Amino acid sequence: MIPKSTILSTILNQLKAENDSVDVAYAHNFIFEERVSADRHRNYEDSYSPDQPDLRSWKVSHTRYVKDRIQVHRTPDTFTLLNQESLLLGLAEEQYILRIERLDGALGGMGYNLADFADHLDNWRTTNDHEEKENAFAFLDDFCIHWNSNVRRDERPAFAAFYDELEEDIGDSGWPDRLRNRLGLSHYDVLSVTNVIPVALMRYRVSKVLQDLMPQKKERAFSVPTVLDSELNAHFFPSPGNTEYGHTLDLEPDPDCERLVSEILHRRIDYHPDDIYKLGNITTPIPPYYTGDAFARLRNGHLFCLRYESGIDAFGEDIQEHGNS
Repeated sequence: MIPKSTILSTILNQLKAENDSVDVAYAHNFIFEERVSADRHRNYEDSYSPDQPDLRSWKVSHTRYVKDRIQVHRTPDTFTLLNQESLLLGLAEEQYILRIERLDGALGGMGYNLADFADHLDNWRTTNDHEEKENAFAFLDDFCIHWNSNVRRDERPAFAAFYDELEEDIGDSGWPDRLRNRLGLSHYDVLSVTNVIPVALMRYRVSKVLQDLMPQKKERAFSVPTVLDSELNAHFFPSPGNTEYGHTLDLEPDPDCERLVSEILHRRIDYHPDDIYKLGNITTPIPPYYTGDAFARLRNGHLFCLRYESGIDAFGEDIQEHGNS
């Protein structure tokens, strides 16, 4: 996108000239975004432009946009005609979607831990005792009701991936850390051995997202992620406009371009016990490629793969290295 605001243009030019690869990434994500419609771009800059030419001011104004237009209790801009260039149609209804959900808020709100949850899930799936199965389901159903109503309270878009692209990554006990990395979830960072993050791997079909929607809303139920669909995030990377989906930025290097994961957004759904595929803990810090030249190389490698995937060698721009790994 080409900024219309003089202040925002100044900020982006300043960030591009920085030695800080994270700051450069913020600018690149806006400048090389190709899927935001002219109307949505105009709305963003007319109402949410920063008032001072610095990154802090831009973060404040962008966060205000996200809270006013994305993390809302109505349809977010993501699934309206304002976002028509990113809307995604034609997904096979039987296709499985995967999403990682953090559980500590919901578990703490009910006074449970992950082991409690896992025991009930296992009992529901494996026991032959009718009463025990009913009790386990009652626990899981109550949990989902609490989770849906008291934790997942707004209609913000859900970032998700496709099961068939990640099936091999979820086959053993290391799946939470591995998927965290492949999906670029840098905010799921374990800062100490006592700070593990309980998560659920949710699996459901495209048809679940579409069920009970009016025809018009079904046509606006899925989209490709853009820089305007969440907070400013250096681990987000816009996708070329000719590619079918977004692509997550793997937190580990992918020199052979074998680990690109398709990324989509969909409307909020209420979870049911049937949607809980696996439970586990993220136990490790994010890989050490998040600052300096290491981060520049990580993004540049991902950009190489996007260019290869799209056939557009002119897409994006490499981040220069400055000897500050």
